[in-house]
Amino acid sequence: MKTVFGFFLKLLETAIKLIFFIVFQVFLWLRPVARFLLGLSAFGGLVGAAIVLLGMHGPQKSFLIYVCFGIGVGSLSLMWVYDSILFRLSPRPLIVFN
Repeated sequence: MKTVFGFFLKLLETAIKLIFFIVFQVFLWLRPVARFLLGLSAFGGLVGAAIVLLGMHGPQKSFLIYVCFGIGVGSLSLMWVYDSILFRLSPRPLIVFN
């Protein structure tokens, strides 16, 4: 009985590792696209905040600055979270900037 339970436990562990590997491969494949889109929105948000700060006058100025700055910082944070998830899912330790 103990060996049957051990077999199914090992089978479940192998299936989970396979699922994590597949998710890792998909995330790794989508990384350039995700980094490009998030980098573009971060750049746009931070440049937009600077443009609104320097060139706009009116009652909505502070709201627009907060929104643009939030989009920029949020996009940078999502890029960091995406890479953190990728590092966690990696089957082997990743070496960056070799």
